[in-house]
Amino acid sequence: PAVNNLPVTWYSKLGWTNRMASEGTADAGGTVKEKEAVWEPLMRDLETEARRRHNAVDMIEASWDPLSAATATKLAKHHQLAHPPSAAPTNVAEEPFDPLSRHIAAHAATDPLSQASDPLSRAAANRTNSSIPGSSGTPKGVGAMYDDEDGSVSGKATFVPWTTRKALIVQNFTTTGTIQMPSFVSVEVAKAGRGANALQARVQAIDDSVEDEVSSVRYNAREYVTHMTALNDELARAWNNEERVKALKMAIECARLLSNTSTPQFYPSLFVLVTEILDTFGRLVFERIKQKGLTPEGKLKMRVQDFGPRDVTEEARETCKNWFYKVASIRELVPRLYMEIAIIRCNQFLYGYAEFDDTLRRLTSMIRGIGDPLLAIYARAYLVRKSHDIDPSLQTPIGHCFSDGVATTRQLASEFWRQSITSETKMEMEAYCELWLPAWDWILHVYGQRASLDDTMGVLREYATMGAPALNTTQQNKTLETTQPKPGGRVVLESILTNLPPAHLSGVAVQLVTLINEEVVRDSKESPNGKSMQLFRLLGKCLLAHAPPEELRRPLLNEIWKHVTNMTDALAYVKIATVYVEYVTKYFGDREINVVLGDVIRH
Repeated sequence: PAVNNLPVTWYSKLGWTNRMASEGTADAGGTVKEKEAVWEPLMRDLETEARRRHNAVDMIEASWDPLSAATATKLAKHHQLAHPPSAAPTNVAEEPFDPLSRHIAAHAATDPLSQASDPLSRAAANRTNSSIPGSSGTPKGVGAMYDDEDGSVSGKATFVPWTTRKALIVQNFTTTGTIQMPSFVSVEVAKAGRGANALQARVQAIDDSVEDEVSSVRYNAREYVTHMTALNDELARAWNNEERVKALKMAIECARLLSNTSTPQFYPSLFVLVTEILDTFGRLVFERIKQKGLTPEGKLKMRVQDFGPRDVTEEARETCKNWFYKVASIRELVPRLYMEIAIIRCNQFLYGYAEFDDTLRRLTSMIRGIGDPLLAIYARAYLVRKSHDIDPSLQTPIGHCFSDGVATTRQLASEFWRQSITSETKMEMEAYCELWLPAWDWILHVYGQRASLDDTMGVLREYATMGAPALNTTQQNKTLETTQPKPGGRVVLESILTNLPPAHLSGVAVQLVTLINEEVVRDSKESPNGKSMQLFRLLGKCLLAHAPPEELRRPLLNEIWKHVTNMTDALAYVKIATVYVEYVTKYFGDREINVVLGDVIRH
C-alpha cells in the first residue's frame, strides 16, 4: 500500500518489473493506480552479490570498541573511500535488492525491532550521551566538559551555560524537610479575584507598607519549586499591571530568602530559584528604562558596547537613578547586594559600557562583608554570572571573586567555625563543603574560558594558601608547597581540575599530584576509598587532553598508581582505572599496559 501512488518512473527504481507498471492504469499525471497492479520480484544472483559486497568493503582490524560511537563513523568513512559517489551504479538491474529492505529502511522509526531497546544499544547510547552537557551522564556540579562525541578526551573545553546547569542543581540538591517562603502567590491571586484598584493598591503599599501581606508558609522541596516558579510569573504579571512597587517588594523579599541557611542542603537549589526571579526583575527594569526614551542616535546603534548615556533621554536617566536609589535604601546587605547585581545592566544608561569593570570591582568588595562561607560563595557566583552576561572578556573581577572566596573558606580552619557549622546545620564538614561545588564550578568555569598560563598559576597559588600563609611559590620553577590542612580543599581542587585549561595543568602535573596527595592522606585516615581519590581521575583526564612532558609520564603514573592500587571499592577503583588504562595505552607500550590490566583483573 505504501507504493500505490508513486509515479511510473519510481517503480523501476524500487525493483518492480515493467509488467506491473504496464498493466496498471495511469492518470494524466503519470500516477499508477492500485487497480490491477501485479508485483513480480526480480531474479537475483546471490553469489554475484556476495562477491560484490566482499570486494567493496575490506576487512578492518578489530581493535575498536563495538559500543563506541566512533565505530560507526570509522566504518562509514571506510565505506566512502571504497565507494566514491561517482562510482555508484546507475542501472538498477546491476544492483538488485528486494522491496522489503526498502520498506524496512523507510519505516525503521516505527519498527520496534529497529529501536535501541536491547542492552548493547542502550549502552552505546549512554556512552555517546555521557559527553553531552546536561545529559544523564553529567556529574553533579557540571564542570567543563573535555569529552568528544566518541567519549574520548580532547583538549578543547566546552562551555556549559548556566541554563544547562541550573536544572541539574535543582535536581541534585534537595531535602526531605520543609522550607520557608513568603506567601506572595496566594495573596496576589486573591487580589486579582477581587479586582483591586491598581492605583489604590499602589498608594496603600507606599503609605502603609502593608506588612501583613508578607506572611510565611512552609513547603516541601517539590512544592517549593512549583510555588517559586509561580511567584516568578506573578512578579511579571504585577509589573505588567503597572504595580511596580509590588514587583519591587516581591523581588526584595525573595532576595531576603538567600540570607537564610536554616536548610543548607537545599541552598544551591534555592539560589537557582531566587536568582531566576531576580533575573526577571532586572530584565523588566532594563526594558522599562529602555522604553522610557532613546534618542534618535541611540535607536540606530546595534551593538551594546556602543550604547552610552548620550543615547538616553533625561527622563530615562532619572528613572534609572530612581531604581538604584530604591535598591540602595534596603537595609540588609544580602538583599541589597543581590538586587543591585540584578539591575547591574542599567548602569549603562548612567555611566556607559566602559564603567562596568569599576562597578563589578565595587560589588566584589561589597561581598567581602558576608561572613558566612556558603552565602558568600553563591553571591560571588551570581556576580560572575551577571558579569559574563555583560562582557565575557572581563577577567579581573572574576579573579578577585576566586581570591576572596579562598580567603573566606580559610576561616573554617578554626575550631570555633567548624563547631558552629556542624552544630547549626547538623551536617558533617565534608558534606557542608560539597554544597559549594556548583558555585565554585561556575566561577572557575567562566574564568577558565579565557585564562592564560599566569592566570592558572595564580589560581593554584591561591589554592595553596587555603590552609595557612605557609607557602613557597616561585614562578620560575612553579613550586607549590603547603603543609596546612585546607577546609573544603577537595571541592575547590575538583573545580580547578575540571574547569581550567588542561594545557596549563599538565605542565604542573607533579605539583598537582602533591596537592592531591595532601587531600588523599587526610581522607585515608578514615577510608582508602575517599572521595579525594577521584581527583586522580580528573588529573588523568587533563593528562590525556594535553600530554605532559615525556620525562614526567612514568613518574606521574608510578606516584598516582601506588594510591589507586590500594583501593578496595571496586566501583570507585574502576572509575579511575578506566582513565589510566587509556593513559598507558596512549603513552606507553605493552609492558605497562599488561601491568595496569593485571591490577584491574586483581581488583
